[in-house]
Formats: sequence, structure tokens, C-alpha cells
Amino acid sequence: MQNSTAMDNDQSPKTNRRIMKSRIGIKNIIAFIVSIGLLIYLFQQVNLHNIVQHFTQISWLEFFIIAGIYFSTVFFRGLRINSLVQGSFSRTKAVSFSAIHSFANHVFPFRMGELVLPWLFNKYTTYNYASSFYALVLMRLYDLIVVLFIFTGSFLFYYMSRNTSMDPVIFSIAIFLEVLLLLGLVFSEKLIKMLFKIMQSLSKKLGQRGKRFAFRLSEIEENITALQKKETSAAKYIFLPAFTFALWMSNYIMFFTVLKFLQIKIGFWTSVLGSSGAIVTNLLPINGLGSFGTLEAGWTLGFMFVGLDKNSAIASSFVMHIIVVFVGMIIAGTGFILLQYKSKTRQNK
Repeated sequence: MQNSTAMDNDQSPKTNRRIMKSRIGIKNIIAFIVSIGLLIYLFQQVNLHNIVQHFTQISWLEFFIIAGIYFSTVFFRGLRINSLVQGSFSRTKAVSFSAIHSFANHVFPFRMGELVLPWLFNKYTTYNYASSFYALVLMRLYDLIVVLFIFTGSFLFYYMSRNTSMDPVIFSIAIFLEVLLLLGLVFSEKLIKMLFKIMQSLSKKLGQRGKRFAFRLSEIEENITALQKKETSAAKYIFLPAFTFALWMSNYIMFFTVLKFLQIKIGFWTSVLGSSGAIVTNLLPINGLGSFGTLEAGWTLGFMFVGLDKNSAIASSFVMHIIVVFVGMIIAGTGFILLQYKSKTRQNK
């Protein structure tokens, strides 16, 4: 009896891994089907010649300008990583991490590209998975707060451009949200700790497996506390928010620049509001393989909401996405080569 129980215990991790792999496989199949379905629908709504025509409007000089703006988003993400780890490794390495991580999120479905950052931390630095997981969660919380802050601001500007007077109720709600989001930035670390405490208490109620998960969470929390003690006030309250704002504004400037080069006349804040549809589909774990289909759908809906015609919205979504993936692949590839070269150089020494 004891032997059979021991065998069951030995087999359970393997069974869990098989179940996990099958679930991931099912999710990937669903993501592929959704992506293909959305792409077929979008191609039915627009002439393929129209998309090619939009591509030909962009010159090589304009392409390199867009590529430069994209690199600035990668660069600011790298500076944010470097600030978070208190410069414990080089900026070049941090920017390389940023480039690879950003591209992985574009390519892998269901935000599975997020797992690449902890892997990079573990492989190329002295940080363990727990510390890198905390860094990832903190950065994503900053991203969410800043995106919502910019979205609310763009909605206010868009509303004011369409109306002669501002509704005091809408204005009050918007300002209240902006203040609330700024407070969220200030207390972001406490919010993460509170989230871990809630998850631990809930996990303990789920039997033996839940207790094991709660123990793992407590280990991660210890690593988080150790990492937080190393953080300076300047990094926490100035550099992290500033770099997050900078990278997202660079993103929105890139979107606006693509539209301008495509001869689409639209204001900056209107473009920020319209591109929010693409941002939401990219941040949520609903994107398909390569984000193709889901990102275009979000972009199209967002820009149709602000008054852009359907053909221009769909065609510009494909142009923007293909450029971002192509440029992202080159920058991520360069970053990976740099990491490998520096790693081999240190081994030889």
C-alpha cells in the first residue's frame, strides 16, 4: 500500500507536467484559430492592393525614422530594468534583455513571451527566478498604471476637441482617476506585497497543493523584500516612473509617426486614444501567434471609434505591425548576439 502511494507521488509531477503541456497546446491551437479567423475577416474587409499601396507610401528614410523611435522604446525599457536592479549589470545587457523580451511578447501567444525575461535574468545575471519575477510584475504594474493615465488624458483632450465646453462630471471623474493612478505608482510595491499576502491566504485553503504553493509564494516574498531594501528613493519615485512614461510616449509617438507617413490626417491625442485598442490587446493575455489578427483588430476598432475610415484603419494596422515585428526581430537578434559574445568573452577570461 505504501509502495503504491509512493509511486503515485512520484508520478504526480509527471502527470501535472503532461496536463500543463496539453493545456498550453490547446491554448496555442485556440490562439492560432482566433488569429487566422481575425486575419481572414480583416482581409475580407479591405483590398490587399490597398495595404500594399499604404506600404509604398513609406520611404526608406521614413522607415529608419520609425525604426529609431522603436529603438527608443526598447532603450527606455532597458534603462528601467537597469534602474530596477540598481545598475548591478551593464546598460547594454539591460537593453538587450529589453529588446529580446519585447520581441518575444510580439511573437509568442497568450503573453508567454513574459517568461523570457526571468529566463534571461537567471541565465545572464546572478538574479534568481523569484527576484526577476518580482521585477517583471512591478514593471507590468507600472505599465498598466501609466497606460491608463495616458489613456485618460488622451480621452480628455479628445473630448475637448469635439465639444465646445467640458462636462464638469466627466472632467471631475477623469481628474480623480488620474490622481488615483499617480497614487498607484507611489504605492505600487505595497500593492504587490498585498497581492502576495492575499494569494498566500487563499492558497492555504486549497489543501496540500495549495499549501505548497503558498510556501513558494512566501519564498518569493522574501526575495522581493531583499530586493526592495536595495532600491533607492530616486529609483522608486523618479527613474522607474519617468522611464515608464518615456517608453510609452515613445510608443505613441511611433504610432502617430506611422499614421503621418501614411498621409492619414489625425491629431496626436486622437491617435493615442485610437491606438489604445491595440495596446489593450497587446497587454492582455489574449494575443495570438505573432499577435497577428488580435492586434490589428484592436487597432482597427480603436481608430474607427475616433472617426478613421475602416479601410485606412485596417491597412495602417498591418503596416504598423509588420514594421514593428521586422524591426523588433533585428534589434532582438542584435541583443542576443551581444549577450552571447559577452558571455563567451567572460568564459575565456
